[in-house]
Amino acid sequence: MTTFGIEEEYFLVNPATLQPESIAAFVLRDLTLSETRSGSITHESLASQLERSTAVFTDLESAEADLSRFRTDLASTARRQGALAGGTGTPFDAFASPRLTETPRYQTVAGELRGLALDHQISGTHVHVAVPSREAGVHALNRAR
Repeated sequence: MTTFGIEEEYFLVNPATLQPESIAAFVLRDLTLSETRSGSITHESLASQLERSTAVFTDLESAEADLSRFRTDLASTARRQGALAGGTGTPFDAFASPRLTETPRYQTVAGELRGLALDHQISGTHVHVAVPSREAGVHALNRAR
């Protein structure tokens, strides 16, 4: 049986200007309080971003239902904070110096990477698929390459 999990990153943006809004801490707090769900919701490097990691799935239907529920909940929570949540690769209109998430991890990254940390205004979706053996992994990577 093949298993997989999904990570999605979202920007929180102002609905009028589409510029990032540094309100991820508030949206994260409200999402955490709204209901118990599988997976996790965390900060990302920018204060205008969130990341959600799903539970492990064995079928596409369960993953689709889970993602749909979460995205609906996220959109509603962001709206209550006066923002839109977008799973875009980069914000539509970004600031030259975005605000970083104020955690020790991201402050260390900013100190070490300096300007690169501020220039990293991207989000993505990652699908993690279980590989049954090293040999199968080599074959999969060779096909992907």
